Amino acid sequence: ASSGGILLLVVFASYGLWNELSPGWMIAGTLGGLLAWDLSEFMRRMDVAPESADLHGMQRRHVARLTVVAVVGLLLASIAMYVRLEFTLEWMMMITLVAVLGVTQLVAWLRRGG
Repeated sequence: ASSGGILLLVVFASYGLWNELSPGWMIAGTLGGLLAWDLSEFMRRMDVAPESADLHGMQRRHVARLTVVAVVGLLLASIAMYVRLEFTLEWMMMITLVAVLGVTQLVAWLRRGG
């Protein structure tokens, strides 16, 4: 359910931006959804982790990485809102697609490294 939820969240946030709702709220909502999705998937992986694994250390490292990614994302989003470039619908759709692919790649990278 979390994978379908994250897709729906990104679609709704994109629709909100298209209807000229506040970009700050759309970005904050998307970031919150992405964090919830990532932590949900991480907890699902922790349930099947072996007993001998350093679960506390894994949780600490994952949350630290997630914090860095969230802060960098917020900084980049803040810069993008400050610059205030005008994008057409096609540009927004392309950026949304690239963002979704980038997050997917990042999650895959974190899963292999974590």
